[in-house]
Amino acid sequence: MFNRKQLLIAFKSFADSEVAPAGLGHCQRLNFHAKRLGFHSYHHFSETLKAPSARILGEVSIQLLERVCATKEPFRDDCAYYEFIPMDGQIGFYSYWIGWDAHGEEVRVPRPLNGKLSVPRLRKKASHPIYVVESERELLAWRAGWNSRAYVPEDLAKENFASLFDRSHLIAADPPLDLIRQKGLARQQELLANISR
Repeated sequence: MFNRKQLLIAFKSFADSEVAPAGLGHCQRLNFHAKRLGFHSYHHFSETLKAPSARILGEVSIQLLERVCATKEPFRDDCAYYEFIPMDGQIGFYSYWIGWDAHGEEVRVPRPLNGKLSVPRLRKKASHPIYVVESERELLAWRAGWNSRAYVPEDLAKENFASLFDRSHLIAADPPLDLIRQKGLARQQELLANISR
């Protein structure tokens, strides 16, 4: 949880780093971004943080963090981003194939993406939030229940999801090619059946 001062600093940093209409002064930028996050003005945001209880401040912290992550753009040029998706208590990911396991299943690892290109494109098409998660605190909040895709920079992703990147030990030296073909044919038949419905 953030305290009020940390939240104000985080918001000002967010407002300074995000795109705003040209010609806005500092206070106008603060108001512009406060409205983007669902507040009436920067003053309204600041007053909201004067809540009397730690519980309310905590709720505002998480709500603000979620809104910021749902609207900010990836700012790092020095690394790839990875797309993760919460799925029934597990973490799914946008991936690429690296081999077959002993049971004829694909072994896949997270695919590196250019966050600055991928996030805006996906947000234009998606009906759900696309989060940009760039700190441990943001990642913890996202995992606690935001229930939508997140783009995570490489260092944070590999530190927190190491087992998803280290899967080469699952690749079979001699994969069961007959079983792989059978599974491929079964998937094709299933797709054709779904198309004909």
